[in-house]
Amino acid sequence: MRMDSCDTRGAMNEPEDSSPAPQYRWPWVVLAAFLLGVVLAVVWMSYAVRREREQRNFNAPLPGQAPASPSPAGSP
Repeated sequence: MRMDSCDTRGAMNEPEDSSPAPQYRWPWVVLAAFLLGVVLAVVWMSYAVRREREQRNFNAPLPGQAPASPSPAGSP
């Protein structure tokens, strides 16, 4: 029986690699931190946009109100 130099399955008496691949936790921690950052950025920006809209519309008349007209000088 001829064995190729690349075929090492039967060449040594090593046990088959039956151990599972290592499960790393750091990618999950990085992913969780990234997702938390995205969620916090969205929440923060929504509050910032709402505050900016309130500041811009501070002097705007309320809906349904007529604009105030100046009263004539001779009226009581």
